[in-house]
Amino acid sequence: MVWKLAKAGTDPTIAFAADELKKYLSRMDGALEIAILSFPRFDEALTDVLWLGVCPKVCETVGNPVYDDAVWVDVDHGRGSIRGSNPRSVLFGVYRFLRELGCDWVRPGADGEIIPEGPVADACVRLRETPSYRHRAVCIEGAVNYDHVMDMIDWMPKLGMNGYFNQFNNPFTFYDRWYSHQDNALYESAPLSAAEIRGIRDQSVAELKKRGMLYHAAGHGWTCDPFGIPGETWDARSYEITDEQKSVMAEVNGVRELWGGVPLNTNLCYSNPAVRRKMVTAIADYCERIPAVDYLHLWLADGSNNHCECAECVKKTPADWYVTLLNEVDEELTARGLPQKVVFLIYVDLLWAPQTETLHNQDRFVLMFAPITRTYSSSFADCEPFDEANLPPYERNRLQFPSSVGENLAWLRRWQAMFHGDSFDFDYHFMWDHFKDPGYYRMAEVLFRDMQNLRRVGLNGMVSCQNQRVFFPDGLGMTAMATALWDEQADFDEMANRYFDAAFGEDGPVAQEYLKKLSDAFDPSYLRGEKPAVDEAAAKRFQKIPDILDEYAEIIQENMVEEDNPENVRLSWAYLSYHASLCRLLARALYYRAKGDAKRALAVRGDLFAYARQHEQELNHVFDVYEFQQTLRSVLPDE
Repeated sequence: MVWKLAKAGTDPTIAFAADELKKYLSRMDGALEIAILSFPRFDEALTDVLWLGVCPKVCETVGNPVYDDAVWVDVDHGRGSIRGSNPRSVLFGVYRFLRELGCDWVRPGADGEIIPEGPVADACVRLRETPSYRHRAVCIEGAVNYDHVMDMIDWMPKLGMNGYFNQFNNPFTFYDRWYSHQDNALYESAPLSAAEIRGIRDQSVAELKKRGMLYHAAGHGWTCDPFGIPGETWDARSYEITDEQKSVMAEVNGVRELWGGVPLNTNLCYSNPAVRRKMVTAIADYCERIPAVDYLHLWLADGSNNHCECAECVKKTPADWYVTLLNEVDEELTARGLPQKVVFLIYVDLLWAPQTETLHNQDRFVLMFAPITRTYSSSFADCEPFDEANLPPYERNRLQFPSSVGENLAWLRRWQAMFHGDSFDFDYHFMWDHFKDPGYYRMAEVLFRDMQNLRRVGLNGMVSCQNQRVFFPDGLGMTAMATALWDEQADFDEMANRYFDAAFGEDGPVAQEYLKKLSDAFDPSYLRGEKPAVDEAAAKRFQKIPDILDEYAEIIQENMVEEDNPENVRLSWAYLSYHASLCRLLARALYYRAKGDAKRALAVRGDLFAYARQHEQELNHVFDVYEFQQTLRSVLPDE
């Protein structure tokens, strides 16, 4: 039998979708002949083909087909159509169709593809789906190389994720951590230049656009780059700062200087019109120069309690000066006819909403809620409500930030009272917290509930600020995120069962049971610092973790070599084997910590880090050793 894939139109993303469909169908069924045909538009008279293209009827079902996705799949014995509200949605439709045929992508890269073999000629799939949320994206963080990022970009649309965020003008620091091999002397340092990393950034944007994905850019950096100070890293470095550059910096404790020696953390004197004008011009020039940007993030400096205390700045809150700046940016973009949406940040000092200023053209802006100090022991669904009347007043540079989810949401409601436009959550489940749940199971449940309940708290999706390599011991959490963003009515257990069956094969339920036990035994709330560090009950629990590891060791080893398991399934079990060795060391270090023996805890932490470094080559596609060490230093501190 011959399947004729008929592309409607000339969009390169639809061409890519046709190529992907042909590639995977051919791998599934080698007897199937597949031809790709091109037509200027849909032709209803041709019924012996499988159409791929954007359909006006599908577009009518969404609010804005540029940003909103919808998928209609109607395939019967190789005939019918895969239609979308935009070219990106056609690609999503291809992957949804393939998933209905049994394909799965359990982690980025070719070694995460689970592609069943068998006849597909008689396949019949009909579905109509509109994702629950507009924003379904990932933000670059951690330590990365070229392959890590390109594999993530390739993997995301396979699970319905539609956007990617390159932080800063140049995401230098994330790549430099890898290529300089920070925190792992076993690798030879081979740093790339800023220009070389810009080249990788540009290639990542090209890969995004090939898939029709939405591009988020910039963020921190607008407080330094326009003034001739590079904003590429959070590391404190030596900078030659002129008097003119100092004059625009925030005055704190009577001094204008780099905050902690870090340009990215240094706020400016936002009451100064010349300062704002410099930023406005730089932002508009950037949008003009890089039209691929869909969402331009305009953030102030990172850090907190670092705002200007000069006589003019104290007349308004930072949020009021921020809104003034945002309105001026909108005016400039409008004057130049530039279409980019501008993302503004609700974060630390900016949790306190403006008191006098309002956004004039709300359609230009997208609210980004970034509750970086929240706990992940509770979700948006099960947090304790917080009375807004109990929110503390703004006190410049003397603020304390909430850990409770309920209080964070109370601050969000203050902003929502004055802004009624588009919005999303910018959250950190996979920045640090995944390392505090070594089984990855309970954190995946919290993440899933967070995504399911975004609508309830007035948010339209998620941009996840995260390490890229978060698939060790498995990809359950990322699959949970993508699944609930696509369908807020999805069932966690059904999703998890399918994931473990795909990733671990016939013994998937055993792997699932094992990782649940590990999550509970490690007690993530303890690792988050929400329980006493020295605790006899915790020590007893950590002492029993080796028994769990021993209980499942044999089945892990058997599945690593089981010939009936596909190669990629055997690899999933091999990762569990490495993970078990890491958990054995971590449990021992935590045992000593809970016993109050800091010296022994620190010694075992050294063994733990040594193991991670020694096996970074085998694990580098799934495990960020740099961020693992950074995070565990807070859990198992030096003193």
